[in-house]
Amino acid sequence: MRATRHSLFLALVLAAGAIAPTGVTAADPAVAAAARDEVLVRYRADVSVAQRRAIPRDLGLNVVSESATGRTQVVVGRGISPATVRRRLDADPRVLAVAPNYQRELADEITAEPGFSSEWGIHNIGQRLSGTQTQTGISDIDIDGLEALRITHGEASIVVAIIDDGVDFNHPDLEDRAWTNPDEAAGDPGVDDDDNGFVDDIHGWDFCNDDASLHDAGQDSHGTHVAGTIAASLDGSGVVGVAPGIRIMALKFIDDGSTCGSDGMAVDAIDYAASFGVPIINASWGGPQRSTALEAAIFDARTHSLLVAAAGNQGWNMDGEDPKSYPAASLNANILSVAWIKQNGQLDTDSNYGATSVDISAPGGNILSTLPGGYGFGSGTSMATPHVAGVAARYLQTNTGASAAT
Repeated sequence: MRATRHSLFLALVLAAGAIAPTGVTAADPAVAAAARDEVLVRYRADVSVAQRRAIPRDLGLNVVSESATGRTQVVVGRGISPATVRRRLDADPRVLAVAPNYQRELADEITAEPGFSSEWGIHNIGQRLSGTQTQTGISDIDIDGLEALRITHGEASIVVAIIDDGVDFNHPDLEDRAWTNPDEAAGDPGVDDDDNGFVDDIHGWDFCNDDASLHDAGQDSHGTHVAGTIAASLDGSGVVGVAPGIRIMALKFIDDGSTCGSDGMAVDAIDYAASFGVPIINASWGGPQRSTALEAAIFDARTHSLLVAAAGNQGWNMDGEDPKSYPAASLNANILSVAWIKQNGQLDTDSNYGATSVDISAPGGNILSTLPGGYGFGSGTSMATPHVAGVAARYLQTNTGASAAT
């Protein structure tokens, strides 16, 4: 485990299986290198606006983009290599962290098979399912979700941010689960009513396309599936989430194209969630490159937010040397890394694992959840991670004062 463990880690003991081998597909080498020679820089909190503008100019850099807070920039060198750019920035005492602007990939494969099959992760009775694969379960290898739902459904005041490829809140199981930004909802269309740098961010933000559209047709199956596992409504139809009474903040940063999924966008999404004090962030994605800038943003969110991260699906032992999947393998105390088990309680051979690098395992194979237009199965650490995020949300409800910081 990481050097500093908070009480929430200890509370999240899911029934079943050892924490050892069981997604994220390794990035293509051409994409895995720094995205378009871009460099991601995170400035220290006390660096002024004037200084942040002067530093790139003085070092011969062009600013590609800047976060709403101003603390993060994506830059490229003018006639100098990315390595030189990173070296110059790293030597500046006003810079907190610098890294290539890597791209991340989603941590699973989803097979869209709409239906009403049993959710073994919530209540395993030994059912046989044919989803992404055919498996027979072992009774009570689950998170005791049924027992928990008989006590409480989770409070609407608790918010989980899903940083992913978007969420389809038009889905009947998710339409009542959207978090609402009160200032923007009550404000004027086309106006940044809460003055946070985002116009009409009523239910979240799309950092991929820089707009408030959270559902882009054909692109948000992954995030919608994750959202259903966390919070699909208990309404007598479809499926039910682990915490069906909470709210979901949708933050898109990735899609099927090559221009999105960068660490700069992920950092902006993390900053956004932290700015609203969101206690839990679901990160069902990763990549084999470590980014100190991404880790710095996660660290800065530690007072408010626990980042529940997919360990990855390559079958790697992340206690060893590289390769590893990040941010799950990062050492931040407010990251909870999740492996995935099958219906029989065994760690899937595709799951990354590690006695010290991976914190917990959860149901991740043959998981039925919401998809745009219906329901379907998915497998991977992407599916295990929202089970843990949902349990964390339920824990916050019954443990007043608990936080990522404690």
